[in-house]
Amino acid sequence: MNDNPRWKLAFKHYEESRFLEAYFEFKNDFEVTGDHKSLHNMAWMKRELGDFKEALEIIQTERHLLKLLRPESDEERLNICVNLYELCFLNHLLGNKNPAWAHFAEYEKLNFVAEDLCERGCFYRLKGDLLKDTNSMEALEAYQKSKEYFSRLKDSAATQEIEQRMISLQ
Repeated sequence: MNDNPRWKLAFKHYEESRFLEAYFEFKNDFEVTGDHKSLHNMAWMKRELGDFKEALEIIQTERHLLKLLRPESDEERLNICVNLYELCFLNHLLGNKNPAWAHFAEYEKLNFVAEDLCERGCFYRLKGDLLKDTNSMEALEAYQKSKEYFSRLKDSAATQEIEQRMISLQ
């Protein structure tokens, strides 16, 4: 997590489910720093508030900023992966299947080599979510991989969430 006070306060608001206040802290940070991660977190808070359309607009703005980066370092590739995850997930939530799959294909092609357990768990959870209505066996396989990553991360909440998704497919 970022050390700056705006981020600390934003995450405190998030933990208290005060998503609008968190959004404004991230917005203030973006206006001061121009850091794309603040934009990303603004979109995340809009998603938490159920405003998927505005969240998508914000994450698309972040995508334009990220296109200025060349994915040469693992950190830059991870930033792009996280952005593509949100682009795909938000389009999926909005029922935009073709853009969701297009962003997922781009995400999959990045070949993220550094093993970030959270990113990999999210990747396979997303893959399962995209497949669950059309190919339950492949969705189940993706969820199983997601569960393995979240288990290795010792994230019990995410692991339980994946288990629930797996049960709903059976």
